[in-house]
Amino acid sequence: MSTADPEGSRTAFELNAVHQRRDQSRVTSVGVDGDGQRLYIGLDAGVLEEHRLMQTPSGIVARFSARRSVSKKGVVGICLLSAVNRLAALTEDGHVVLCELEQLEPVEIQKLKGATCLAVEVSSRSPSHLAVAVRLGSRKSRVDVYEVFPGAASGHTMREPARLLVEYPVPDEVKDLVWVGQQLVLCLHRTYKVIKADGLRDLLEPSTTPMCTALASANVAVLLWEDTMAVVADADGQAARPPLNLPAKPLRLMQGGMCIVAVCEGGDIHIYDQGTSRLLQRIPFPVNGFMNPDDPSQPQLFHADTPTGACVVLASPRRIWILRPVAPDNQAQQLLRGRSYAAALELAEQCSAKGEPWVPIFYAQAGLLLLQDFRWREAIECLEHCSIEVFQPCELFPLFPAWTEKWAEQVPLKDYWGLHGGLITLEKMVGVGRRYSYGGESPSADPVGISSSEMDRGPGKPSTSARDKHLLEAKQQIASYLLSVRRRAGVRLMDGIDTLIVHLLANVGDAGRLEDFLASPQQVVLLDVEQQLLDMGRPHALALLVSSHRAAARALDLWQRMANSQIKEKPARLGGAVSQAGGDATKVAKYHAAKLLAEEEDVDDELVLRHLVWLRDLAPLRFLQVVKARSLVADAVLGLLPQQPLALRWRYLDHLTTSGQTLKPQHHTELALVLVQAILEAEAQSTTETAQKDSAVVSAVLGSHTYQSKSSTEESSRGDAASSKAANPDVAAVGRYDEPDELPATSEAELHSVLQSHLHKSHLYDVLRVLRAVESTKLYKEQVILYCRLCDHPRALRVLAVTLREVGSAIAYCKQHGGQDGFLTLLEMLLHPGDGQQPMYTEACMVLNAESGNLDPMRVLEALSEDMPLQLANATLARMLRERIHRRRQTRIVAKLHRSRELLSRAEKYELQSTIKGRAVVTDESRCAVCFNPLAGRIFYVYPSSSMVCATCQRGFREGREQEDDSD
Repeated sequence: MSTADPEGSRTAFELNAVHQRRDQSRVTSVGVDGDGQRLYIGLDAGVLEEHRLMQTPSGIVARFSARRSVSKKGVVGICLLSAVNRLAALTEDGHVVLCELEQLEPVEIQKLKGATCLAVEVSSRSPSHLAVAVRLGSRKSRVDVYEVFPGAASGHTMREPARLLVEYPVPDEVKDLVWVGQQLVLCLHRTYKVIKADGLRDLLEPSTTPMCTALASANVAVLLWEDTMAVVADADGQAARPPLNLPAKPLRLMQGGMCIVAVCEGGDIHIYDQGTSRLLQRIPFPVNGFMNPDDPSQPQLFHADTPTGACVVLASPRRIWILRPVAPDNQAQQLLRGRSYAAALELAEQCSAKGEPWVPIFYAQAGLLLLQDFRWREAIECLEHCSIEVFQPCELFPLFPAWTEKWAEQVPLKDYWGLHGGLITLEKMVGVGRRYSYGGESPSADPVGISSSEMDRGPGKPSTSARDKHLLEAKQQIASYLLSVRRRAGVRLMDGIDTLIVHLLANVGDAGRLEDFLASPQQVVLLDVEQQLLDMGRPHALALLVSSHRAAARALDLWQRMANSQIKEKPARLGGAVSQAGGDATKVAKYHAAKLLAEEEDVDDELVLRHLVWLRDLAPLRFLQVVKARSLVADAVLGLLPQQPLALRWRYLDHLTTSGQTLKPQHHTELALVLVQAILEAEAQSTTETAQKDSAVVSAVLGSHTYQSKSSTEESSRGDAASSKAANPDVAAVGRYDEPDELPATSEAELHSVLQSHLHKSHLYDVLRVLRAVESTKLYKEQVILYCRLCDHPRALRVLAVTLREVGSAIAYCKQHGGQDGFLTLLEMLLHPGDGQQPMYTEACMVLNAESGNLDPMRVLEALSEDMPLQLANATLARMLRERIHRRRQTRIVAKLHRSRELLSRAEKYELQSTIKGRAVVTDESRCAVCFNPLAGRIFYVYPSSSMVCATCQRGFREGREQEDDSD
């Protein structure tokens, strides 16, 4: 029998009586192997018995197997050394006997007397380590650590079964000792100590008699701290788990797999969870019948446990009981039946780390039960733990039969543990109010704001508001689950899952996730959701879905109707593009229509041109973005652009010419003419004349001008912003619709800059036609570029020097195009400007100063007018003459120096040839004058002319001459 604790309790262990002595012998110790299959009983007559533990329909029974006398005194302690197939038995007279498990043949450890307790290191290595506490006298002890070897049956040939490794003196009597990892924890008279590699160290000082047990799987120990509290600490004394709160002082502490077992005074066995120290189970046990009549403080209760947790053995002098752990999956089922979800999930998490195969099934069963208890978030978390092989997302289809009817016959039917009784529709589930019928755990937080009064309504149907909130949260959580698991491999009925996602998100008003989902690859059945999306006011989501199904024409029609306010987008409860755009659905429609037209290659040009008409009227900037992104027929696009206003037309023409998409002269000419017209209109509308930068003309004429209008700057800024938004999805989602639909205003100066840049860079426009358009205007800088293109430099210089009075620009023009004739022409213009203007002597001197060294003084003097005061040009003319004489003399000196160097080099050559005869210098670059092979490292011949010939060629010459001599 067991008594359950109200919260999270379960039947973790079952107690069975397996043995009762029928002779006069008394049980003095017990032991059990790691698998819980063999029971060893030590008797007061020094006899050791082996019993087989067997499972029968009526329970566990112990069958006698073997018996061996190992001592003349009683066996008071048994330890199993499974790694070396031995058993260590402690006798009442302080000896330790080692027995092989097969024959139980005893071999005493020599020179060991006064042993009081034993402990075996939990390890699979061989040899094993056995710790023995030895009493040396009053209040003094010693701890010996032995290395125990396998027996002869295992092939071991050493004479001694054990070898002493180390001895540790202890200044007190050792009551008990346990291994914690590779360290020993000692229970002394009033304290705990630990033996480490560097010696004995203090651990803890409890307020009661020390008692301990080891949790081998966690390398920690359970240490009694007070009469009713035990701490779980590591070998350094640091708490590793919450403390155990005991109902009474414990008589024995033991480990039982994932649990801690305590037998307390007054009766009952208490089972605690090893991880949380929470009480799991109470089992009645007649402890009072085992008290020692001679010493009531020392009960006649013996125990044994296993590191694997296979079982725990309890024994009195006449009877033996086995505590067997209940299978974890059975424990989990019991907890789920009692709706103790937290404890069940905790158990499943512990078993999942061990790879228990039932855990995925548990999560599926727990998720379905949590759904029926309206604990939606926790249910979805459980289902997300399940693999697709265990739980298919389509198994939730019965909750929504109206939306999933066509797939009903394909849904797999699984019972799992059969605790949930099958799924009914979500509406019925919430309507019945099962959430209020169970007495199990309550959720940690009220779902979606349900008040405590609604939750405490009691059995029966929930209120209408609570029902609606439950339905809302359930659909939200299920939609989240389906969105997260649909990407996993092996998901069945993907079209049904995707269609259900659309229904759920649309139903709860989650426009943000709905639109994101429909914009991504999916398998939604369009016919099943089309009408619902329209009825719920989600035309934008429908357009995204239609677009993903390669029906661009229909999607564009929907966005066109939205942009023209023919269909309305209803406000969404959560997110959505319209919400991000500040409630302006027309902005969203124009943006997405432009994006589809610009980015989708499957959209044919005819469809693009048809929708560009309304986009041109409602969003000129979006129109421009589309035509820039696509390679459309230029004349077809120009046919859509009216003559007024000019901004859209000249921007498109500018894109065509600068991107190189057109080489037609008429397009280049039209761009120039449209820009001229736009500038003239801007001048007419402007009340004040915009100042122009003086350096613009020079830069344009010299080819160093780079155009960047306000529109291009803004587009660049938007591009930078777009890149940063792409790096940050949250920013991108907020900033997609904040761009204006109208074209940015362009100032007159920017129009001038665009026109000048085009006139300078393009060579395809009709220069004369453009010149006729600007000749009678004040577009003087443009006139300069056109005159320069016609090579009419005098007229260009007249505009610069006389009309604009920009002599510096005129000088730069002469340097680039005019040469000496240009400077003289400019000088003539400045001295004789005509039209009744006064001569510009100061500017003429600027010209002379700029190029005085390169002009012919005679031609300059001829160009100067008789009326010009010579004192103005005296210094300049004198400098010109001095520089000219200096350059002439310098040229002669340089020529003479070159002649001198040439004569010196010749003299050195002749001297070298005359003084060095018969000598030659050969380098890696020296080659034969005949065959041109390298001479380095070879025999060669030197001729008087310093020519070098290799020996092979020389031999050929010699043989040729000898043949000629013979013929003669």
